[in-house]
Amino acid sequence: LNRSYFSNLFTKTLGISPQEYLLSLRIEKACTLLEDLQLTIGEVSIKVGYTDQLTFSKIFKKTKGVSPKLYRQLLLD
Repeated sequence: LNRSYFSNLFTKTLGISPQEYLLSLRIEKACTLLEDLQLTIGEVSIKVGYTDQLTFSKIFKKTKGVSPKLYRQLLLD
């Protein structure tokens, strides 16, 4: 399967690129994992595929509008 063909087919079918889809999956899984207070934010970032916590935090904030730390705090309120 050609990469370009797959990407075009995926985008036509779902309306978003494979990269955007993967990003949304990772962030939604991170939201679920952030509910577990025994996990550090660094552990959450690794579990969703980011080896660099800073990169994860930047992407999370860009996607959700708040940092992972603030997101977790808001869950507790």
